[in-house]
Amino acid sequence: MNGDRGRSDGKENRDIEKRREQWRQRHAVTIKLIELKSTREEVQKRTFQKWVNMYLRPRGAHITDLFSDLQNGEMLLQLLEQVSGDTLPRSRCVDAQLRSLENVNIALSFLRSHGLEMVNIDAMNIVSGNTTLTLGMIWIIILKFQLCDAADKKQRSEGDCYKQKVAPNELGNTLQQQLKDWIGDVLECRDHPINFSSSWSDGVLLCRLIHAYRPDKLEMGSVGAMSPVERVQVALSVAKSCFGVEPLLSPHDVATSQPDERVIMVYLSVLKNALRDMKTARQKSAKLAELRSASQRLLSEMEQEQEQCVGDIASEWRRLRDSLSDTERRPQLGLNEIFRRSSKQLTAEYDHKIKDARNQLREFSREVQELDTFDSEVRRLYYLSGYVHTYRNSLAKVDIYKHGNRSSSPNLTNVSPDQLIPRAPSPAHPPQSDHPGTPHQSSDHIS
Repeated sequence: MNGDRGRSDGKENRDIEKRREQWRQRHAVTIKLIELKSTREEVQKRTFQKWVNMYLRPRGAHITDLFSDLQNGEMLLQLLEQVSGDTLPRSRCVDAQLRSLENVNIALSFLRSHGLEMVNIDAMNIVSGNTTLTLGMIWIIILKFQLCDAADKKQRSEGDCYKQKVAPNELGNTLQQQLKDWIGDVLECRDHPINFSSSWSDGVLLCRLIHAYRPDKLEMGSVGAMSPVERVQVALSVAKSCFGVEPLLSPHDVATSQPDERVIMVYLSVLKNALRDMKTARQKSAKLAELRSASQRLLSEMEQEQEQCVGDIASEWRRLRDSLSDTERRPQLGLNEIFRRSSKQLTAEYDHKIKDARNQLREFSREVQELDTFDSEVRRLYYLSGYVHTYRNSLAKVDIYKHGNRSSSPNLTNVSPDQLIPRAPSPAHPPQSDHPGTPHQSSDHIS
């Protein structure tokens, strides 16, 4: 009994597996399409999320999940404000669900006002997190504000022309043609057919594109030995370091048999805009360098002309000066030369007078010293002449006493020699003389 039940269960399981296999075979194409769609959506989600964060970064915002973070509409409004430069209103509704719906409706209305057809996309699809429609909305925003931005700048300045209605497919075709023309000009391969899927799977075309702008950073000789993933990785790294382009692609998403067209187009458009801005900056720098060089050249020529003019004037002046006679040239002496000569002459005269004054003072001091010496000698001679005069008078008196009348002569017995020889006059009161330096002589001086 149990054996029959086991056999019947096994038979039923085999029948179920057989029916499943038959269903897979009948719907193999559908299953493959579903798997490809899921894979494509994952690839697009990674690339589109990086693109959104690239524009939200200047505002200090960031999303971690493309579908859930856009449901409330706030990040979507910030993204539209950043890419368009406009300011959008916000919902003031208290209820969170209604506020999210109103914010998303504001964003969709803004896109429609710029001529974009939002087919089958409404606020409820975005708020509910519909992956397909959310990716479709982001793709339309990329087409309008990123991929076709260069072509629409002129229309934007013209007003209403920028807001004419256009289908996303038309924008996509325009973008493809712009990118093909750009790649053909850079790589010089306009006649070579290029698509945005399998042409980029091996990474060689991307390396050639980067090499065309920076051959010093990426050499094509070393690319052949790399794997497709390595080639894409090297190209993305060089583009990031040299051009500042964010690596929106994943090397494994590109190095497949059929890369997603949209992600390839997004990265190439970002790279094109970056290189276009760099080319514009280089052109401005080259123009500025050219103007600076022209100004320096003009300034140098002006300085040379000025030096030549000054030299010609100086040569003419020397020629005229040499042609003048000495009498005619003398008044041509400059004030500086006259002042220099006058100052030198006055200084020499002043130094000579000072030297003469010092010599005269030195001579006067010597004469004063000699007068002092002479005065001392005169005083000494005067004292000696006084003593001689007194001694002679004393001898005369003694002689008179010896030969004269003894009775009438004075009694000299008791006279001492000191009384016979009078004292010399005091030095404090020398006798006055009519002639300085001549000693005084009495009337009875015996010669």
